[in-house]
Amino acid sequence: MGLTTVRQADKFQQALGHAALLCLSALLLLLHSAPLSATLRCGGGIVDEGDSAAQVRRHCGPPDHVEHWKGQPPAAPGVVWFYDRGASRLLRVLRFRAQRLVRIDSDGYGFGAAPQGRDCRPGDPMPGWSAYRLLVRCGAPEARIAVGHVTVPPRSDGTRLRPWPGQRIVYRERWQYAFGPRTHTREITLDNAIVTSIRTQERGA
Repeated sequence: MGLTTVRQADKFQQALGHAALLCLSALLLLLHSAPLSATLRCGGGIVDEGDSAAQVRRHCGPPDHVEHWKGQPPAAPGVVWFYDRGASRLLRVLRFRAQRLVRIDSDGYGFGAAPQGRDCRPGDPMPGWSAYRLLVRCGAPEARIAVGHVTVPPRSDGTRLRPWPGQRIVYRERWQYAFGPRTHTREITLDNAIVTSIRTQERGA
């Protein structure tokens, strides 16, 4: 075999090795990014997406807090259960549709027996907080305004419940907190029981 042939064979092997490495990297990336079905381990067993509300209650007991709203076609009713197992464990957020568990999330660590409204300052609430975290940290709001179902991002033609591709329908509320005469009232927007924005209003009474 000539020198030229050997060099060509070496280059061919290197190309094959490089292609194999690229394929392996793509496969690992795909496996890493593939969504996994979330589960929740409770004292009475494991609950998974697709389980009924009765099964979840049987395994995990009653939730520590519940948020719910009525449906408005084409939007379905929503129910969110919160399980607070203390400061050393994650606060779990379980979403139901038609009495079936459709999603399991977490919202940082829990509180346990922490009193509501403890040490809440005007700058504390943050986007991403759950409704339960907001209630525990800051207490019940002075006003709780139901906006209803809206599309996000909003449609340019003002239509609320006909989402375009890339949009989704959420249930929106606005909670108002007055932190005293020397601070401005905060209006906190929640979509599907999650804080999405915070706006400063007039000074509190």
